[in-house]
Amino acid sequence: MELELLAGYLTGCPDVSPEGRELFKSFLKGKLDRKVAMEEIVEIVRKSPVLFPALSVIGKNLKREMFSRQVIEAYFLGSPALPNSIAREILRELKLPKEVIEALPPWIKPIHNHLVFLLNWPHCPIEIFNACFVRPGKVLEIFREGAEVKTIKIKQDNQRFTLVPSLEPLKCFFQAKKGDLVAIHWGIIVQKLKKVEMEVLKHDLLVLLAHFDS
Repeated sequence: MELELLAGYLTGCPDVSPEGRELFKSFLKGKLDRKVAMEEIVEIVRKSPVLFPALSVIGKNLKREMFSRQVIEAYFLGSPALPNSIAREILRELKLPKEVIEALPPWIKPIHNHLVFLLNWPHCPIEIFNACFVRPGKVLEIFREGAEVKTIKIKQDNQRFTLVPSLEPLKCFFQAKKGDLVAIHWGIIVQKLKKVEMEVLKHDLLVLLAHFDS
């Protein structure tokens, strides 16, 4: 069970209660017993209206334990092994109306960023999407409890949307170093990325960008 990875993605997420976010921070700082933390983290995830069904469906299709690294990364970073039909399966678990599921665009995949867009656009401001999307970045400078990261974000100018560079000071709970390629989520540097993972995340943001404009 990849507790650190799961906690990293959820530490800044407002869908988690303030008490839950503090628990994740304490765990990532090494202040909690692992067995106690595991029970608490699993319980918090089970209450998540989207994350728990998504991990469950993806785990079943990949034939992996739902809290394994392969499943967590498949959901947050994407996996070529998971087609559009798995996104439909997740939406059925979410009890969405049949007509919504049947009308699901073919480009939607069972990836966190795609589901965030599908379930929230156009009801949330662009700032929320930039925080909630998993975005790629490169560490430029290390601070005491974080780092400055060069990343990208979606900018809205009236009804026009573009992808622009962004320098952001972010929290980090693992040993990152200058030059690392990383994934960020809700103001947290969550994990290191391979170059191909970085490119996949950037490509997916470009795909989403076209649909913000549509």
